[in-house]
Amino acid sequence: MPEGGAGGVTAVTSRAAIMVVSRLDAIEVALRTLRPEVVGLIASQDIVGPVAAKCEEFKSQVLFRYRLVDSPMEIGDSFERFEHLLSELESLGYGAGDVVLDASGGTTPMRFGAALAAMTRGIRMVHQRVPQDYVDGQWVVDSSKPREIVPMDNPLESTGLLREGQAAELFNRRDYGAAALVFQDVARKVTGVERGHYYSGLLFLAKGYGAWDVADYGGAIEKLQLARCELDVGFSETALAERAATLTEDIKTNLSFLGKVRGKLSVENVVDMVENARRRIADQGRYDDGGARLYRAVEMWHQWRLLKRHSISTTGVRWKEISEEARVVGQCRMTSAL
Repeated sequence: MPEGGAGGVTAVTSRAAIMVVSRLDAIEVALRTLRPEVVGLIASQDIVGPVAAKCEEFKSQVLFRYRLVDSPMEIGDSFERFEHLLSELESLGYGAGDVVLDASGGTTPMRFGAALAAMTRGIRMVHQRVPQDYVDGQWVVDSSKPREIVPMDNPLESTGLLREGQAAELFNRRDYGAAALVFQDVARKVTGVERGHYYSGLLFLAKGYGAWDVADYGGAIEKLQLARCELDVGFSETALAERAATLTEDIKTNLSFLGKVRGKLSVENVVDMVENARRRIADQGRYDDGGARLYRAVEMWHQWRLLKRHSISTTGVRWKEISEEARVVGQCRMTSAL
């Protein structure tokens, strides 16, 4: 699209756009400023005719897609239409980073529904700022100044709610390293002391589980202790307090277990190795790694039995105390197993 025109030229541009429309001049402002290749329009039934006629002027430069709301007073309608348009744009090869929402038009429920959908999907948003002057107790549009398209912040990012979901998904897939990176980014961006403590706690939790996953028990204990400190500060916000309390209880249980697997060989080491193998196989599909860990679990089980029943440590076997007959039997069993 050529620059200039009805609106002010800003640095906001996008390959694709979704618009909630009602004013025809707002369409032209968005097209000339954002310069998109494709636009999805959300409109009500009674205005779609004039909207389509206006877009006809730009059909040689822009590809248009339309979605009509059944009721302009229902938030859910525009929310769903946004989802439909975004899915269609993705099928055309446009990623989330290529799309921007301009929710400057439509009814308040239409704007709110589309904005809510964009916020939860991490889509950039803009609004058209109309210059106004306060005259005689009321705001009056200054027609001598052009409209400007201005970026809008996503409040879900500033509170950490948006990326928390991404990190939780990675954490639940046992991808602790990636989850830690996202939690670290969230902890740096959130506002408020309490949320800073909360997301720092989740960061240390992910790092602790990551260390545990590779049998770095000392590192796991250290990071989980830090996580417990961050999550046990006493939150005033009910939702944070409840989640932190649940996580703190889990951490206490985990620290108790880790204290048993750290250092001397124990049956808990065997259990932990079996669970580690299960995660590799069931959660990650890494069958070769999981099989090797199961083999190690069986080996550890017999090592623990030797230590428990006969006080024989495989790291320092006293061969002089083992009879020749027992040595021969052991060698035969190992040979047959191979």
